[in-house]
Amino acid sequence: MITSKLNLNQEITIEEINLPEISDSQIMIKVLSCAICGSDLKITKFGNKRITESRTIGHEISGEVFAIGANIKKYKIGDFVSVGADLPCLDCKVCNDGAVNLCKTNYALGYQFDGGLTQYMILNEHVLNGGPIAKYTKISSDIACLAEPLACAINGVDKSLRCFTAGVPKNALIFGGGPMGMLIAEYLFSNNINDITIVEMNDPRISFIKENTSFKALKKIDNDVKYDLIFTACPAIETHKLALDLINTSGVVNFFGGLPPEAGTIQLNSNSVHYSESVLMGTHGSTPSQHSKALELLESGNIDLNYLITHKFNLSKIDEALDVARSGLGQKIIINPNE
Repeated sequence: MITSKLNLNQEITIEEINLPEISDSQIMIKVLSCAICGSDLKITKFGNKRITESRTIGHEISGEVFAIGANIKKYKIGDFVSVGADLPCLDCKVCNDGAVNLCKTNYALGYQFDGGLTQYMILNEHVLNGGPIAKYTKISSDIACLAEPLACAINGVDKSLRCFTAGVPKNALIFGGGPMGMLIAEYLFSNNINDITIVEMNDPRISFIKENTSFKALKKIDNDVKYDLIFTACPAIETHKLALDLINTSGVVNFFGGLPPEAGTIQLNSNSVHYSESVLMGTHGSTPSQHSKALELLESGNIDLNYLITHKFNLSKIDEALDVARSGLGQKIIINPNE
């Protein structure tokens, strides 16, 4: 089989290795699609403390069950499955309560365990016992792998909506018109929030948003307009500062996207938060139930993400695919390892 490996110098190599063996409690899937995530780009630039050895990255995955262990009853060879990132440690209250994205052990595919930028991969007990895996039948593998990032958008939006106490939000602002910003916008729209503004510095992405959606796309924000919901879906600390100025009374700011290590901190006027009853929050990753919900939305057609897939590559072109993802010229970049 052909696989990719990221070494600790953040260099990716393509290797041919023997097909791995599985235990009685594991399954092996033939990876059909694996999308590139912004966090994959961070890993290839900065590394990650959870990656301590050469690793196959990639955690937005769909595939076909290729082999099953003797103890596996829920899956059969030929099943199509979508697989998410955040995994339960199987040994703490947070995971037992279903909030695996908040587990302090912080297991994830593509980090402590090999991910999906490979032709075949093993799904272990952390995936199969309460992890983010669900079967699909009605959509393509390219769409099915997007259940993982859509689940992250669901986590962010649902929690933000629960924190908004002044009736129904009338508008929303998203900093960042990349894939995660678009997924947040799509899920907001499916929740009947129609006045959505996306701030994006990249001209091709602004054109893409205007050509493919009904969302507003701006380079410069009007400081006189206030927003009920604000999501920072880009790695720029300036957007965190702006969000505090643009939030409406009783509004919710979700610091959705992580920042690079050198980003620094922001100052907060807590009195302003106090008197306006603003809510400041963050969300990270997603839960298995949110992953299942995302897959259901995609299979039902309630959210259509076909337009968001702008580039597809085979595994041998992984470096080119990462370059396109870094360039901002595309949206969702899909690797099809077996094509």
